[in-house]
Amino acid sequence: MYHKPEFWTLFKATSLTKKDADLTTELVFGVFPLNLNPGDRRSLITNFLVKIWNIDPVLDHLAKREEVRKMDDRELKEYMYRMFDGSFTEGFEMDEDTIWRIFGTFWKFYFRNVIEPICDLDLDQIEFMAVIWILCFDNAYINLTESTSETCRTIRKVIIKELRNYEMEKDPEDSEERFLRIMEIPLMIERAEQHFQDEIMLYEMLKLRMHDDFRSIIRRQRI
Repeated sequence: MYHKPEFWTLFKATSLTKKDADLTTELVFGVFPLNLNPGDRRSLITNFLVKIWNIDPVLDHLAKREEVRKMDDRELKEYMYRMFDGSFTEGFEMDEDTIWRIFGTFWKFYFRNVIEPICDLDLDQIEFMAVIWILCFDNAYINLTESTSETCRTIRKVIIKELRNYEMEKDPEDSEERFLRIMEIPLMIERAEQHFQDEIMLYEMLKLRMHDDFRSIIRRQRI
């Protein structure tokens, strides 16, 4: 399970959205100096940012800052309550059992079907960066111009080809199976994004406090 050195409530975590966006922009365009119009530039970053949020525990795990470990339901329930406690609008607070009943399914899906399987792959740094860029240049984005979409498809194909070549050089006997397992990660993230959007809609309905920058990005993804 993922633990930050300082535990953050939902509102505090979402207050870092602008900082996350700035760092992500610096990362993407520092490595790929693409000449995009302002709308495509913003869309590419916000699309990518939502994917990054969905693998946040994996980032710290692979960087060896925090260890992801399997938890039972009791531990997960306690962790969730610490995050939600203090994040409800006054008058709409919930107790620990109610939070677990409403949100437990989302969190169990997330950790059991996304975070733990990715961590179990024990990606090395090259594999990890390949996955990151494959997620960044997803060819399923619908809010980009056709020229930028084509650029994303081209870059993604090159990265996938290089990843396959890397796996063949690393371990010829296991390369294809390893490659296919790694290529399942974008599909895991795609499913996680849908659950993520559904969960955020519940946050809004149940009056959980989130920063406006975060709300703006999530709403843009629904258009």
